Amino acid sequence: GSWSLAANGGARRHGIVVGYNSNAVGGPRCIVSGNVCRNTLWTGIYKQGVSSGAVIIEGNICDLNGYEVGATLAGGVYINQSGNEIVSGNVVTNYQNTASGDTGAITVAASDNVAIPCDVVGNKIVGSLGYGIVLKTRSALVNVDGNDIAGCFASDIITIPSGVSTACGHKITNNNIVRTSSNIAASILLQQSVSTRYMTVARNVIKGNDNTTNNVQNAGIRRTGSDAYIIIVKNHIENFYYGVIGANFWGGGRMVDVQFDANIFIDCITGFALGATSNAHTVPLTDNRFINFSTLTGPALGGVAAGRIVQRLGQRLQWESSSAPSVGSWSVGDRAANAAPAAGQPRGWICTVAGAPGTWVSEGNL
Repeated sequence: GSWSLAANGGARRHGIVVGYNSNAVGGPRCIVSGNVCRNTLWTGIYKQGVSSGAVIIEGNICDLNGYEVGATLAGGVYINQSGNEIVSGNVVTNYQNTASGDTGAITVAASDNVAIPCDVVGNKIVGSLGYGIVLKTRSALVNVDGNDIAGCFASDIITIPSGVSTACGHKITNNNIVRTSSNIAASILLQQSVSTRYMTVARNVIKGNDNTTNNVQNAGIRRTGSDAYIIIVKNHIENFYYGVIGANFWGGGRMVDVQFDANIFIDCITGFALGATSNAHTVPLTDNRFINFSTLTGPALGGVAAGRIVQRLGQRLQWESSSAPSVGSWSVGDRAANAAPAAGQPRGWICTVAGAPGTWVSEGNL
């Protein structure tokens, strides 16, 4: 006979639960594979507690999960991370919870400090009404690699750490992201809090839907901090207003350890928007490529731009300038090449006294 799904998830919280109350017993070792988990209030598959051995969640279909809007324990797949988990090859579609619950189609949380990496690899996420992949609370060292994400309403990948130094340290690499609506949400939103673990964001292909709306959230990658602990390299970012934006003011002087290197930007209005309260700061931008652009670097949320397109030689920086630099923070041995070379004019300048902008001496005329 005929049948239909219970409205809005019915009364069932989870499709499959692994390790219920396992904090008391050392946790499971198990494989959850080949299931279809549809139409639930919270999760399709929920791995709870602490696992002392491996938990593999692979090749499942999770659809129409998370109907209870605002629930913080929700996801097509939700894991409480111990470090031995692999979430691989799953298809998560039509996740229903909005971003208000800090959950996504795949949600990774942790209640304890984590020392062993876990993997979220090769999954397909389509049509989430909230986030795509959420790495929250004390989750750490998560390898987010090779996922296909399309049609999320909120950010596709987001870090939401609690205030501990051992959170984060994730690798977000080789993901293919396509935004399909004109809503304003940063595709990869990186929050570091007080974590001192380095996070790498590399080789992701991120395609936006709107490059005309000037909004700090309309960005391929958005950083909410101004530290050196997030490395952003070799990403392909296309069709956003901002390629990479750092909304906080970058007031660290000469921030030579910050890495924004070898990214490719296409059809964006501004490549890098890294703002500072004054022009006495330098955030190095190295070997990036800009295609069909209005502005390569600019400020964010007012202020002035701190990002400067330079070349690196070890810890030394070389900038192009039409005169001896009068802005930025520089160190002894940094150089400025003359951007408008002409016979009888300086070939460039070298910094002999560190400062903002420091003391610069001509390297001789052409």
